[in-house]
Amino acid sequence: ANVKFLNSKRGRNKIKQLLSDIKKLNIKQLNDDPTKILLFGGEEFSQKLFDKYFIEDDMLLHDLQDKASELIQENKVEGYLTFSIHPLDFLSSSENTYNWRSCHALDGEYRAGNLSYMCDRGTMIVYLSTEEKTKLPHFPEDVPWNSKKWRMLLHFDENLEACFAGRQYPFMSPGALEEVFNIFTNWMVPFAPVWGYGTPKREKWEGWFNDYLDSFLRGNGEAINLEEDRYCVMSNGVWDKYEIVSDAPHSKHFNDVTRSSCYTKPYYMFKMYYGRNKPNFVIGAEVPCLYCGESHINGDDTMMCSDCECEYGDSDSEDYCTCNCCGTRFYYDNAYWVGDDAICPDCAHKETFICDECEDRYYNSEKHYHNGQYMCNYCLANKEEEE
Repeated sequence: ANVKFLNSKRGRNKIKQLLSDIKKLNIKQLNDDPTKILLFGGEEFSQKLFDKYFIEDDMLLHDLQDKASELIQENKVEGYLTFSIHPLDFLSSSENTYNWRSCHALDGEYRAGNLSYMCDRGTMIVYLSTEEKTKLPHFPEDVPWNSKKWRMLLHFDENLEACFAGRQYPFMSPGALEEVFNIFTNWMVPFAPVWGYGTPKREKWEGWFNDYLDSFLRGNGEAINLEEDRYCVMSNGVWDKYEIVSDAPHSKHFNDVTRSSCYTKPYYMFKMYYGRNKPNFVIGAEVPCLYCGESHINGDDTMMCSDCECEYGDSDSEDYCTCNCCGTRFYYDNAYWVGDDAICPDCAHKETFICDECEDRYYNSEKHYHNGQYMCNYCLANKEEEE
């Protein structure tokens, strides 16, 4: 009967709900150390879940609890929670020994974004790691660093009075999010000025929220319907996240707050007594080429300008191509074309010509001079037929 129940639609829904609850990781402190935390904590966790969702058969219940216990142990993550603006933490934001990655890995599509975050004025990285540093993928042997079991970016506005949380990797943990808020507000928020006598106290922050409005009522009772639920409520007003969050010019990161297709309602927190000014989040920054230092980085998956990437880089981005004549790598936008062949500017001037009749580009091997014009094979044949 129990097996029949588990195979039924209602049983499958129960299992689905159980797995959903298991993925909602809890959090607790270990050994009274405010920096060391355990994800997926909680005594008698599987007992409570199965009591809530499952079966009266003691033997089957015991077997299922054993399987759940194994799953919990496999997903237990503990370590030290670090708030950082260290350059190597940005570079290694998705470099780890735990078999997860994102587009900001050093071989990822947005690898240059690590430098954009590093150079901006409002981004901090929060992560969970062991105490010991280790050799990371794409890092030199002599530069061991923290391997991140979990990480999240924090983006602060220009007045440091509000914050958006970036997407969490490799999993979402409401408990970890709450712990980040607690440590931030208890240890990192500055003390508010005190007028007269009194003990200084830290500024009060509200959060986390991921509530977004799609409509609201004016004071006269008029209902206003908005385009979509993208309006966040802070202590000093209701703001369209797409108007208060922007990317810096020439920045190369992937902005999860405004561009993610799976993290559409990013969490945010804000100071309780926020100023009257409109929040302004500028994420990322322009970064100079790591080779020449003169031009800015040009491309999401390179850390060099276009000239240096062409000469020294190995990016497989479609922004670059190889000349069909000389084999030189060059910037795609500078390409000349002979049919489907990409030609660099130097070879285009030396090895090709423009047919005066059809105005297409051809290799010099097809170049013919006829009655004061340079023509391709096809146009020459047509002319000769007409004559």
